[in-house]
Amino acid sequence: MIRKETYTNERIFPFILASYNGKGRNRINLDGDLITVSSLRLYCFAVNGIECVYCGIKGSFFAKEKHAHSDRNYHLNFYSKVGGKDVLMTMDHIIPKSRGGKNTLPVILKREIC
Repeated sequence: MIRKETYTNERIFPFILASYNGKGRNRINLDGDLITVSSLRLYCFAVNGIECVYCGIKGSFFAKEKHAHSDRNYHLNFYSKVGGKDVLMTMDHIIPKSRGGKNTLPVILKREIC
Protein backbone atom coordinates (compact mmCIF):
# COMPACT_ATOMS: atom_id res chain seq x y z
CA MET A 1 0.00 0.00 0.00
CA ILE A 2 1.04 3.53 -0.69
CA ARG A 3 -0.07 5.82 2.13
CA LYS A 4 -0.44 9.50 1.34
CA GLU A 5 -2.01 10.99 4.48
CA THR A 6 -3.77 10.13 7.72
CA TYR A 7 -6.87 11.74 9.21
CA THR A 8 -8.64 11.76 12.55
CA ASN A 9 -12.02 10.11 13.04
CA GLU A 10 -13.49 13.51 13.82
CA ARG A 11 -12.47 14.86 10.43
CA ILE A 12 -13.75 11.94 8.33
CA PHE A 13 -16.93 10.68 10.05
CA PRO A 14 -19.00 13.81 9.26
CA PHE A 15 -18.29 13.33 5.53
CA ILE A 16 -19.31 9.68 5.73
CA LEU A 17 -22.54 10.37 7.61
CA ALA A 18 -23.50 13.20 5.24
CA SER A 19 -22.68 11.24 2.07
CA TYR A 20 -24.07 7.74 2.58
CA ASN A 21 -27.25 7.05 0.66
CA GLY A 22 -26.96 3.30 0.04
CA LYS A 23 -26.96 3.79 -3.72
CA GLY A 24 -24.16 5.72 -5.36
CA ARG A 25 -20.57 6.65 -4.79
CA ASN A 26 -20.41 10.11 -3.34
CA ARG A 27 -16.92 11.54 -3.43
CA ILE A 28 -15.25 14.39 -1.63
CA ASN A 29 -12.10 16.29 -2.45
CA LEU A 30 -9.76 15.34 0.37
CA ASP A 31 -6.55 17.32 0.04
CA GLY A 32 -6.50 17.12 -3.75
CA ASP A 33 -7.79 13.56 -4.21
CA LEU A 34 -11.39 12.49 -4.92
CA ILE A 35 -12.26 9.93 -2.25
CA THR A 36 -15.42 7.82 -2.06
CA VAL A 37 -16.92 8.25 1.41
CA SER A 38 -20.35 6.72 0.80
CA SER A 39 -19.45 3.02 1.12
CA LEU A 40 -21.35 0.69 3.43
CA ARG A 41 -18.01 -0.32 4.99
CA LEU A 42 -17.21 3.22 6.10
CA TYR A 43 -20.82 3.92 7.08
CA CYS A 44 -20.82 0.84 9.30
CA PHE A 45 -17.90 2.24 11.30
CA ALA A 46 -19.51 5.69 11.55
CA VAL A 47 -22.86 4.32 12.76
CA ASN A 48 -21.95 1.21 14.76
CA GLY A 49 -18.86 2.60 16.44
CA ILE A 50 -15.15 2.08 16.23
CA GLU A 51 -14.60 -0.85 18.59
CA CYS A 52 -13.88 -4.40 17.42
CA VAL A 53 -16.61 -6.74 18.66
CA TYR A 54 -14.10 -9.60 18.78
CA CYS A 55 -11.10 -8.18 20.67
CA GLY A 56 -12.19 -4.69 21.78
CA ILE A 57 -9.51 -2.58 20.08
CA LYS A 58 -10.68 0.79 18.81
CA GLY A 59 -10.05 2.33 15.42
CA SER A 60 -8.23 5.61 15.83
CA PHE A 61 -7.48 7.04 12.38
CA PHE A 62 -8.12 6.87 8.65
CA ALA A 63 -5.38 6.54 6.07
CA LYS A 64 -5.64 7.66 2.45
CA GLU A 65 -4.03 4.76 0.56
CA LYS A 66 -3.86 2.91 -2.72
CA HIS A 67 -2.37 -0.35 -3.93
CA ALA A 68 0.95 0.24 -5.63
CA HIS A 69 0.27 -2.15 -8.51
CA SER A 70 -3.43 -1.80 -9.24
CA ASP A 71 -5.22 1.25 -7.87
CA ARG A 72 -5.30 4.50 -9.76
CA ASN A 73 -7.31 6.25 -7.04
CA TYR A 74 -6.81 6.61 -3.33
CA HIS A 75 -9.35 5.24 -0.85
CA LEU A 76 -9.80 5.37 2.93
CA ASN A 77 -8.83 2.55 5.26
CA PHE A 78 -9.59 2.56 8.98
CA TYR A 79 -6.83 1.65 11.45
CA SER A 80 -6.03 1.15 15.09
CA LYS A 81 -2.60 1.62 16.63
CA VAL A 82 -1.66 -1.48 18.67
CA GLY A 83 1.80 -1.89 20.15
CA GLY A 84 3.16 0.78 17.83
CA LYS A 85 1.83 -1.00 14.73
CA ASP A 86 -1.05 -0.07 12.46
CA VAL A 87 -3.82 -2.70 12.51
CA LEU A 88 -6.39 -2.56 9.70
CA MET A 89 -9.95 -2.55 10.98
CA THR A 90 -12.30 -4.62 8.84
CA MET A 91 -15.90 -5.74 9.06
CA ASP A 92 -17.61 -9.06 8.71
CA HIS A 93 -21.16 -10.34 8.39
CA ILE A 94 -22.93 -11.82 11.41
CA ILE A 95 -24.44 -14.38 9.04
CA PRO A 96 -22.12 -14.93 6.07
CA LYS A 97 -23.54 -13.90 2.71
CA SER A 98 -22.80 -17.44 1.49
CA ARG A 99 -25.31 -18.67 4.09
CA GLY A 100 -28.03 -16.18 3.24
CA GLY A 101 -26.84 -13.20 5.27
CA LYS A 102 -27.78 -9.72 4.12
CA ASN A 103 -25.40 -6.95 3.14
CA THR A 104 -27.26 -4.26 5.08
CA LEU A 105 -27.06 -2.71 8.52
CA PRO A 106 -27.40 -3.86 11.29
CA VAL A 107 -26.39 -7.38 10.22
CA ILE A 108 -22.84 -6.28 9.54
CA LEU A 109 -20.49 -5.96 12.45
CA LYS A 110 -17.09 -4.41 12.72
CA ARG A 111 -14.22 -6.73 13.29
CA GLU A 112 -10.47 -6.62 13.16
CA ILE A 113 -8.94 -9.90 12.08
CA CYS A 114 -7.39 -10.86 15.42
